[in-house]
Amino acid sequence: MTVYASDYADQLPRATYPDVFASTWADAIFGGYVRNQQVYDCPASDRHMDRFRGSSPCQTRFLRAEDGYPGVGYSYGINAMEPNHSLQPPIAVGGPAGKALPSIEDPSGTILLCDAGYDQHNTTDYVVRTGYPNLGDYRLEALHHEIDTERHGVPNRFNVGYCDGHARSRNYRRTIDPGLGVNQWTCSLRN
Repeated sequence: MTVYASDYADQLPRATYPDVFASTWADAIFGGYVRNQQVYDCPASDRHMDRFRGSSPCQTRFLRAEDGYPGVGYSYGINAMEPNHSLQPPIAVGGPAGKALPSIEDPSGTILLCDAGYDQHNTTDYVVRTGYPNLGDYRLEALHHEIDTERHGVPNRFNVGYCDGHARSRNYRRTIDPGLGVNQWTCSLRN
């Protein structure tokens, strides 16, 4: 992701792109930055990545769980939380997807990718976006539907990749606590 950003004026990939194929962050970095699609597959996940192959390279994209193919989907979702000023406390900036990497004030404390969840509440397995208007908020109850906290056999833990490139296993309850001022999901931007 950081190599992609360095080639695109320090911009991290967006969650989705406004093309006719609804390309995602995984489509944007595949080929030029990722040569083997298996890096998108978590070995502990029951889903795997597969590509729809169109009649030209620009029509090729990764399939998502919402496309309806059994066992096909994203293992990891990009953090694309949207600003939502109606929440308390409000989400002023949102997640790092599509933001300029140098403008993120705390890249080592801001989640970029994580184990994505998929259930009846979340059919967009390629993105984590609680806080999106009308889809919920960024409290633990809503976040739990968008991440997979059972995949690795330790309750309430999931793997995360941060904006600075490091990764670790986390208890999801410790990634956000508005009462304690902890929020690793939304970023503050430098001036």
